[in-house]
Amino acid sequence: ANPGLFAALAALSPSAEMAEVLLRSTKLATARGAFAEDSTASAEALWCGATGGWLQLPKRTRQLPPRPQPWLPQLLTTGLQQGLCKAGSGDFLWVSDDGLRARHLDDTGNEMHGVLMGSQPLTPCRAGAYFEVTLEEVRPGESPDGLTLGVTATSPDGLAPDDSPATLEHIPETWSLGYDGQMWDCKSGTLTQVDWDPRSLAEGDVVGLLVTASEGELLIFRNGSAVCAGPRGIPVTSRKLYAVV
Repeated sequence: ANPGLFAALAALSPSAEMAEVLLRSTKLATARGAFAEDSTASAEALWCGATGGWLQLPKRTRQLPPRPQPWLPQLLTTGLQQGLCKAGSGDFLWVSDDGLRARHLDDTGNEMHGVLMGSQPLTPCRAGAYFEVTLEEVRPGESPDGLTLGVTATSPDGLAPDDSPATLEHIPETWSLGYDGQMWDCKSGTLTQVDWDPRSLAEGDVVGLLVTASEGELLIFRNGSAVCAGPRGIPVTSRKLYAVV
């Protein structure tokens, strides 16, 4: 940095003395390294000796800048203040009275029919509609599917009491991502492979879902970091959306 400074000053006040100072500072930076702290002190001495003036260059810090924080939707809550409820009969589900905790009752992984829905619509914010869940327990061994999150324009009351959807995509007007590394878009009616497999999740992981206000795009977060994008064009600003898990 010092030779550049002297070059600028020499351009403003050209003289043989300034040219010599520039040459000597360039040689000094090349010999000792442009960022050496002692070269800064020596350059200051050169300046003062050549011009009779006073110059103090800022001390170079070796401290690294702070690590950037992961981007998160600007929300202070999980988005599920009213809790979750069973989708239909929910034969294989236990849900706490406040709706904030739930567990699938089949430990073998052979049974599905464990779909949960938000009791109330998600409240959109500037970023979009967001909710998150924390994994308190993970079924040991291999599973055919992992945690699946999504949103639906179907309210819990829109399902028959005796209905028990096996998986999220069986609920009308639903967009979801997870399974064994796939996403569901109700507009196309197809499951599509994605680059994230929820079977890699572990106990204690916080998994969030955001539907962006700008594009209606479904994004999945793991412990604060975006890991996968899903369907787009979800009507987050024009329809009431409910969380589905």
